[in-house]
Amino acid sequence: MSQSPILITGGAQRLGRYCAERLVDDGHSVIISYRRERDELEALRALGVRTVQADFSSETGIQAFIAAVRELTPTLRAIVHNASDWLPDTGGEAAGSNFEHLFRVHMQAPYLINLALRDLLEAGVESQATSFT
Repeated sequence: MSQSPILITGGAQRLGRYCAERLVDDGHSVIISYRRERDELEALRALGVRTVQADFSSETGIQAFIAAVRELTPTLRAIVHNASDWLPDTGGEAAGSNFEHLFRVHMQAPYLINLALRDLLEAGVESQATSFT
């Protein structure tokens, strides 16, 4: 179906994995990020899903992920931001660092990924064929 892959962050389990499997079933090429190696990744890889380990808890990790995606593909059809992490609410000294961690994963990573990979989205065959007036 689509020539340019769809990128799903947090695609190794739960909703992200379900989306990846359904998109592959519909004929799409899919790239996912995952935080840590798990058995489910082998099943996704067997379907043809390309996988990239990512740590979105630091800007260095986010930038490394962006570089890895650029190595895999010159174009993207779409980006689905599904990566998440949850830490328990705490008071005291840990509250600030917990907030920073969650901010990076849920807000900074999608923002930086969108900015850095915009040209791959614009280069996608599908974006060139679609015109909105």
